[in-house]
Amino acid sequence: MLPGTTVRARAAPSLLADGRRAAVDRVARELREAGVEATEPRYYPEYAPDYYATFFEAPDGMRFEVMNFREIRRKVRYDWEARAGL
Repeated sequence: MLPGTTVRARAAPSLLADGRRAAVDRVARELREAGVEATEPRYYPEYAPDYYATFFEAPDGMRFEVMNFREIRRKVRYDWEARAGL
């Protein structure tokens, strides 16, 4: 697993970056430097306004994404009282 990331269960496994767009950029750059074909990181507003990610495929064909720690997730995790307004 890449430092500073955590895995969350989903049909297509995702790695959550530490909340910053720069972390997603760094992971994508390091994947490409290691010879992995990773997409250019970008926003995916069709998923959510602040959904920023890069996608890549492992040698065994499993697809992954590295995404930012979105604002709504931060509210749910760190500000439990704010959760009521979601």
